[in-house]
Amino acid sequence: MNKVAIFSLGYNERRPKPHLVKWTVSGRHKTRAFRTKAEAQKFHRRLQRALEDGLDFSSNTGLPITWTKSLTSFVACSEEYIATKWGSLSPRSRESLTACTAVVVYELLRTRGKSKFPRAKVVRVIRDNILSLNKPSEVTDEEKEIINYVMSCSAKLNEIDTKTIATALTNLNLKLIDSKPVAADTYRLRKQAFGAVLDHAYCNQYIKENPMKRVKMTRKMDATEIDPKTVLSPEKCREIQKGMENYQGDIDTRANALMASRFISVIWLAGLRPSEVAALQKKHLNFSEDGKTSFIKVEQASSTIKANFTDDNESYFIKGVKARGRKAYRNVPMMQELIEILKPMTLELQEDDWLFTEYREKNRPVSTGLIHEYFRKFVVDKYTPYDLRHTNASILIHSGLNIIEVANRLGHSIPVCQKVYLHLFAIAEDIDTSKEEEFLSKTRSKPNLRAV
Repeated sequence: MNKVAIFSLGYNERRPKPHLVKWTVSGRHKTRAFRTKAEAQKFHRRLQRALEDGLDFSSNTGLPITWTKSLTSFVACSEEYIATKWGSLSPRSRESLTACTAVVVYELLRTRGKSKFPRAKVVRVIRDNILSLNKPSEVTDEEKEIINYVMSCSAKLNEIDTKTIATALTNLNLKLIDSKPVAADTYRLRKQAFGAVLDHAYCNQYIKENPMKRVKMTRKMDATEIDPKTVLSPEKCREIQKGMENYQGDIDTRANALMASRFISVIWLAGLRPSEVAALQKKHLNFSEDGKTSFIKVEQASSTIKANFTDDNESYFIKGVKARGRKAYRNVPMMQELIEILKPMTLELQEDDWLFTEYREKNRPVSTGLIHEYFRKFVVDKYTPYDLRHTNASILIHSGLNIIEVANRLGHSIPVCQKVYLHLFAIAEDIDTSKEEEFLSKTRSKPNLRAV
């Protein structure tokens, strides 16, 4: 540990900043000048307190090493934190972490309100050109200007107090473009990213504590149960499919629209997630001779993602199914209507061929974004292809399947399925108390009968 000696306050009236604080670190003289005596006294007391606390001083800067660390900017700390996590994260998690952290970095810019660049554009540059480890090889002049702006205006760690955090958390609840409230999960992930970076700063002794732990801000979670009145009916689903099949345009457009029609049929007739449908290969379809035991083996999902978040620079990656362990799968029975749609599609395919691809991109699964694009052409309301899973759940429930069977078909856990669909069971079931009445009648005739 370097030897430190702190001297009494000095004064030199010929200097613009006449009040002087002088000290030595391992024999090297250090001086800091201030305009007022109060400022000099404050800094002098901080040095003495650091010395009393046993802090190690840097012989280069003359300041306690922890002070120097706290001068690290939030964006630099974010870069460091993401670099430590990058190798252990999936491409989707990398994209999510950098996207959420980029919004936090923007909210902690000192002059963000005076920036000449739109919020969404600055956040995109922070995400792709600063935080991502796979940075674009080409950078425009505008992007360079934004990068310099962010690096110079990012708040220092020692400037982040509870008031700053409270303001940032309020703004994290807003969308980048229209400033409307974001989804509850989006806000939760942004808040988690914020706290994780500050935890990293604390663990590396950049700051003495994580000030976010002293800020109590919660957001009311949106209701997750499905309103049965808003579930698309099978008739409406067929109508959307028909519109896609008859869509006019060039050969690419017509072919992609037909593919999208078949794609959404798997969602509402089998209940698969869009990412699970995109990852289907011929080998996952099992057709029986009688058609009664045909099923889809769901064991993977395809996610569309920017190439700079993957290790192989592909714009998609294949992952396991949601809420399941590695190599897990579920078998989903196919109804006859779905068999008639899918079976002709497999006649000329090899076992490992993708079932759904763009017309001129047969070697990769289709982007779910393309399906969404065609879906929007025929559904004016706020529905998405994912919402067709609720149609399938409604079909299963009204067909008499219990909640465990419905959860298994949809790939849900039992608690999640209960939270989302339990009220639909109450609507679908007729109230039948015959079994309860039979049991009670036995207890009346045999008073000592005990329920097992």
